[in-house]
Amino acid sequence: MIDVSDYIGIPFVDNGRTKAGCDCWRLVGMVYRDHLNIELPEFPDVYIDRSSNTALLKSLQRVADRMNEYKQRWKSVDKPQPYDVIILHTGELLYHCGLVVDRRNMLHTMENIDSAIEDFTGLMWKNKIEGFHRYAG
Repeated sequence: MIDVSDYIGIPFVDNGRTKAGCDCWRLVGMVYRDHLNIELPEFPDVYIDRSSNTALLKSLQRVADRMNEYKQRWKSVDKPQPYDVIILHTGELLYHCGLVVDRRNMLHTMENIDSAIEDFTGLMWKNKIEGFHRYAG
């Protein structure tokens, strides 16, 4: 298990980029930067606009396009290890992510949930897992 205690309790802020508040991707990025000395792309131009269905669909397409641009930097894995990224379905969104901290738990944050460690093998998450991805550089 990796020690991510410094990242627990960070408020969710849509498009946030600091420990004062961040989204799920930036939370992963902060741990990568601080623990692994790896700067993940921030995608500041990719913001989920929920103001209308049309805006939401356009936002989701931008997210998908940007993820495809960086796909070669990640490899899918069947057995997650600490620092792997877990991608989850949350309603209409496929693009929720967390950071694997051990064989059962992830660090994540999402709307109305401050960053926390949760069991991704439990009822809440096990059927929402898209996959696990390891950074390949």
